[in-house]
Amino acid sequence: MQPSNQGVLFFCGVGYALSEVFLPVIDELKGLCRIYMLVADFCLSPLMREKLVEMKENKIIEEFWIFSAFPNQESRRTYHRRISSSVQCLRGLSIRLLVLGEDSQIVSRYIFSQFSDLPIKRVILQTGVIGHVLNAYRMKKALTVDRERKNGRISWLARKLLFNFRDWQNCCFFPYWYQKKTFPVTGYERLTFASGLCKHVICYDPLEAKAIQTTNPLVKYIYLARFPLEAKKSESQVQVNEWKKAGKLLVSPSGKLFEEMPRSKIDRWVEVTRQVVQLKNIREIHLRFHPRLSPALEWPKKIARAMEKLGCSVEIVNSSKVSLYESVHLYDGMIGSPSGSLRVTRALNKSMFILGLPNCCDGDFNDQPWLLGEGEGIQWAREGESVRIEQLEPPPVIDYQRPRVSSILLDFLQGSQS
Repeated sequence: MQPSNQGVLFFCGVGYALSEVFLPVIDELKGLCRIYMLVADFCLSPLMREKLVEMKENKIIEEFWIFSAFPNQESRRTYHRRISSSVQCLRGLSIRLLVLGEDSQIVSRYIFSQFSDLPIKRVILQTGVIGHVLNAYRMKKALTVDRERKNGRISWLARKLLFNFRDWQNCCFFPYWYQKKTFPVTGYERLTFASGLCKHVICYDPLEAKAIQTTNPLVKYIYLARFPLEAKKSESQVQVNEWKKAGKLLVSPSGKLFEEMPRSKIDRWVEVTRQVVQLKNIREIHLRFHPRLSPALEWPKKIARAMEKLGCSVEIVNSSKVSLYESVHLYDGMIGSPSGSLRVTRALNKSMFILGLPNCCDGDFNDQPWLLGEGEGIQWAREGESVRIEQLEPPPVIDYQRPRVSSILLDFLQGSQS
């Protein structure tokens, strides 16, 4: 089937979301539309770079661009100039649909500015956890702002109330300096997900959908979909039964990126792992830390040394180079902090157990079980409780009868979605 004339631009703001969210969707859309990709290089593995080249050569995607979307120890002025220049590649692109992971960051606003004169639909496709949204919902503090506007823009008085000097620079001064445009502001940018500039949001959990609806009334349409990797096997998934005999456990603390972890929390990680090792006859432990973890920290080494005393071989996985998508088939089970990696693992491998360990990293709202909404298919090892053998069994597979992300996007292209 030849691609239609309808173009879709996907912006992937973090490298690991490429394999976990975007590629499964693109695989289902290939041949049905023209696909373009803008990809941030942060945590973009060599394998994923090769995958992008292969997809272009095979005409699955029309074109892709890789750039640095995060500040690189540079001034705010230099960052704006660099991002403004980076998105110039999009100028003249003919698309009907823009799909991205959030709409509240500076880079998203610069992307929007390239299509400000085109009648395109903008859709947020959730790529990770939405802690600020869920925390606002949980605390029952729906944000409210002054919505006084003049000619479609926030008045000077309202802007003074909403912005500090940095906000003014990011949304007014530098954008006007480099593009002769100012960026609209809704007042919901602090939720760091859906600020309301995109009226359409796709998410994966009922609690997340309710939280988005409650905390930001500017988001008009919320779609509850299947996680893109769900029911999609990784490239080596056929080896699962063979590897299951190996007794391998993945342990993934995902917080404390820039400060040392207290001894009490290290002990908690080791103790829960010890219980799992005994209950499931584990012989090999793979430690996986967040890609942004500071190499100067000592706590990862302390955890590794302590786990070596459990009678298992211990290996530290390079998470910047090896994605979960490539390796999740290796494991009998996983112990991890509340994070998007638990959801990705659950979607990729239905035959392994997943045990979440809350309040064992940062201890704030990003370290709680509700960070994953209802946490479908995930068990929790709560403080003061021992791990039970029934927690280490794969959950029953439940078909929630939710639409695929690709189906929702096709409806947008075909005009059946408002």
